[in-house]
Amino acid sequence: MRSRYLLAGFLAPFLAAAQPASIDSPGFGVAYDSRSLALRPIRGIPGASLLGDAMDSGTPLVNVAISTRQNLALGVTPEGQVRLVRFGGSPAAQSLDAAYPSPTRIVLAPGGRAALLIGPQIQLVTGLDNIPAFGDFSYPGQPAPPVVFALSDDGQALMLASGTVWLISPDGGATNLPLPSTIGAAAFRPNSHDIVAVTNSGDVYVTRQAGPNAEVQQIHSGDDATADPAGVQFSPDGTRVFLANASGMLSAIDVRTGTAASLLCHCKPTGLDPLHDDAVFRLNEISDRPLMLFDASSPDLRIWFVPADTIAINPQRSAR
Repeated sequence: MRSRYLLAGFLAPFLAAAQPASIDSPGFGVAYDSRSLALRPIRGIPGASLLGDAMDSGTPLVNVAISTRQNLALGVTPEGQVRLVRFGGSPAAQSLDAAYPSPTRIVLAPGGRAALLIGPQIQLVTGLDNIPAFGDFSYPGQPAPPVVFALSDDGQALMLASGTVWLISPDGGATNLPLPSTIGAAAFRPNSHDIVAVTNSGDVYVTRQAGPNAEVQQIHSGDDATADPAGVQFSPDGTRVFLANASGMLSAIDVRTGTAASLLCHCKPTGLDPLHDDAVFRLNEISDRPLMLFDASSPDLRIWFVPADTIAINPQRSAR
């Protein structure tokens, strides 16, 4: 009998996690489930997590981007309308009527206050944590469309790369950054204009105060652990860089010393997205395979997983 009570106590948090999800309680983090076209919370802690039910965003969503602060998401409805979903905010979900329809890609700034809606034009959205406002960025003349985008938290600096690496401001100013032409992933540090950028061969560069007088430093030479980057992020204090590559190698690099620690996740990362813990990252979206997490919160890097489950039907989708 005692063992039965112990088991019930152990399972209680997980049974609670399986209840219908509130949009006001995202839990440990949020991930997108392309099977149900819905956002779903991750309940629990690293090593003991389960997926919650679909969050009610009012409509099915595609082409979803989730803020690294886990405070909001932007997605596109099947009809092409851009929708803002705040976790714990008010209103919880709203359509952005002034947004260009059907963007093919959405890029959020680290703090979730600004975003790029990318299509034939680049539209800037600021004030996502308050009252959204809209503007435009112009592509500088270059031979090929950009393939890498990164946006600063204040919405005043856009880095884009395709052959040439540019830093662009909303007023039309453009600076050619002295970075290699083969940048494969990049990100701004939260609340700053510092950029980390990784080449396809795995060389890692940090640019301080990106602009005409930027200081660029190579902190790591490319190797099997950093080549073919799938995603890169700064730690909030800027002392470390975290990287995932397409082969499943995960790295934590000290910006000051260049010292790197790596491990293999035996998975195929599609990105590197922070959860509520600044040093725990989601590596993929929800699918029929486990959701993989990279834990760099201690010197001993770890891999955790959230078990796969059956499809969680979006109530808005099932009503159609």
